[in-house]
Amino acid sequence: MRVTIKTEGGTAHFPGLARPVRIDTEDLPPGEARELEESLRDAGLLGENPNDRRDAGAPARNVRDARRHTITVERDDVRRTTTVSDPVSSPEMSSLISLLERHRRRVLAGLR
Repeated sequence: MRVTIKTEGGTAHFPGLARPVRIDTEDLPPGEARELEESLRDAGLLGENPNDRRDAGAPARNVRDARRHTITVERDDVRRTTTVSDPVSSPEMSSLISLLERHRRRVLAGLR
């Protein structure tokens, strides 16, 4: 399974650091791959129904400098993309974004 996250906006937006980061679960240690899959499932991004996604919050129309997170999950022949904006109301989606951001920092630091 491959997961791509792209975060745009925010008060300290740096385009070079905001490039999409792709995480392949086959490249992760088994425990981290399992944690990512569970977090995706908890956030509703691995359900059979493409609309089976937990409420992640309304688009941030009145929030200045809000960040927008675009998450794409590719598994087998299925590719699904979800976009959520800060503030994220779902604790499960918020947890997933935090996990993906940790992986992003590691990739950008050259640790993976």
